[in-house]
Amino acid sequence: MKSDGLRILFLGTQMEVAGAQKVLLMRAKCAQRQGYQVSVVFFYDKQGLIENWQAAYDFPIQSLDAWRYGGFALFNYLRGLTGML
Repeated sequence: MKSDGLRILFLGTQMEVAGAQKVLLMRAKCAQRQGYQVSVVFFYDKQGLIENWQAAYDFPIQSLDAWRYGGFALFNYLRGLTGML
């Protein structure tokens, strides 16, 4: 399949070792093999996986750090919005 330089952003809620995240990363890897420019973004890193995942995959993976447990909910939303901008 020819991608014509198209970019794909995969967005996940939280970084953790679970089924949805495995599927998201698998789909990102597949799209990259097909020639798309792939980036993966998660709202927050629940299990401290960012370094391991960046080393394991050859496309950019980022955490917006948009959620902090025990923090004021409004600040969590503002962090998420700032990260997306």
